[in-house]
Amino acid sequence: MYRSYYTVIRAGDAQFRVSLDTASSDLWLISSNCTSDACSNIPKYPLSYGSPSFAAVNDNSTQFSLRYADGTVASGIVGRERVSIAGIDVASQTIGLANDTTISFPDDISGVLGLGFSRLATAESGSNATSFFTNLIHSNNLSYPIFGIGLASAYDASIVSNISEVAWSRVVQFPPFIGETNVTRSSYLHWAVVLDAISIGNHRIKPLPTYPFALENRTAALIDVGFPGMYGPYADVARIFASIPDSRLVSDDGQWVVPCDTNARLTFIFSSRNFTMLPADYLIGPASGNPNLCLAWPKALPPSTDGIDWQLGGAFMRTVYSIFSLGVNGKEPPFVGFYPLRANLTENPAEEIDSPLSLLPTVQTTLPNFLLPTPTFTPSSYIFNTSVTAVVGGIVSSHLATSTYSPILEAQVTHVSAIPSIFPTPGYVTFVGTAANGLVFTTLSPVPEASVTLGVPPGWESSALYHSPPFVSCIVLLGVTIIRTIIY
Repeated sequence: MYRSYYTVIRAGDAQFRVSLDTASSDLWLISSNCTSDACSNIPKYPLSYGSPSFAAVNDNSTQFSLRYADGTVASGIVGRERVSIAGIDVASQTIGLANDTTISFPDDISGVLGLGFSRLATAESGSNATSFFTNLIHSNNLSYPIFGIGLASAYDASIVSNISEVAWSRVVQFPPFIGETNVTRSSYLHWAVVLDAISIGNHRIKPLPTYPFALENRTAALIDVGFPGMYGPYADVARIFASIPDSRLVSDDGQWVVPCDTNARLTFIFSSRNFTMLPADYLIGPASGNPNLCLAWPKALPPSTDGIDWQLGGAFMRTVYSIFSLGVNGKEPPFVGFYPLRANLTENPAEEIDSPLSLLPTVQTTLPNFLLPTPTFTPSSYIFNTSVTAVVGGIVSSHLATSTYSPILEAQVTHVSAIPSIFPTPGYVTFVGTAANGLVFTTLSPVPEASVTLGVPPGWESSALYHSPPFVSCIVLLGVTIIRTIIY
């Protein structure tokens, strides 16, 4: 199954698990008014409790409606509530309270915490919405407006030991939407950066942007912790798999398969730095009807009208430590930084390739016994105003961190040591013992986590408990706090 990454927040007097998403900006929870099937047996925000810190927006008449890329939806009312993470408060955060959704959350997850820019927030109209992370920066005396996400498993988990090795990419700005008459400049919308190139084996591929005019013939890639895999345009994905012998397209939704014993490495190049994935990183699993062939990332998609051609989620992000800097009003643009978690890969890392492959789950599918042609598409109209220039890493005067922060990333060599960090509480402990035959052995065990009651304020009836999951790694928010993750 795919991985889901969540954290625990407090909304009012109750605690909730929320799924992390860097591709959206709304914070929303399932409310006690939700009666759809997807809401059953999930901790809900208790509207009848009457939280003293809750404030209605327009007498609860302001609505929100979200639609995600996979077609799932959520809708309800907009309110304001005190929200905290690891004890750091935002006193009046705009929050969606869903009374209907088609999203089936696992593991007692009650909603989504969007970590994107405020411009992307769908609840903004009529409620003066600002994203949670932006509010967190403005409401607290934090070291710097920056957070980091590490999704690595226990065997390759790492800490950024040399911050100067981080490859920093300026975030792409987007023009106003067509018909958006009150906006005349481009601004920050997504955690999207320029993808320089891709290599597979010894073949280097220059990405082909859907709209070459948008970024001066450069390709934008969205960094999305809320998505488990990787997507790219057919034109790029087909060239990647053409470099792997015996690979082929097997479905109309852009799925390719490759021989499960391939040793081809897939590399994404950002800011002239290579970030390499081994087969175990991009293979999904063997097909049940064809066990010698493995489904693989990336999948291909038709052109997106927003010009974001690549979407890099958990499959890529587990191989790097990702750092997101919000930027400083009038002083510094937003950045995304990548720190590779593998160093000095050997030319033939047999153990690194073979061992993880044996753990891949079998995918219940039978592949077609005929070749599928690679489709071609005519792009639809670009949804942004082409008369406004889209800038990569431009300085803006609003919607980022306050100008009281001094920029430290514009002069990376000089100020890189100023980047703050919080070292996480270990997610694993190491035990060393001696067997009866005298051999010394080492084992890793997850650190137990304290249980908390989800969805129920103190003094109310009990609800689901947050128990230590069977496998936990850490997400560290530099300058902010610590978030834990779970794999399901």
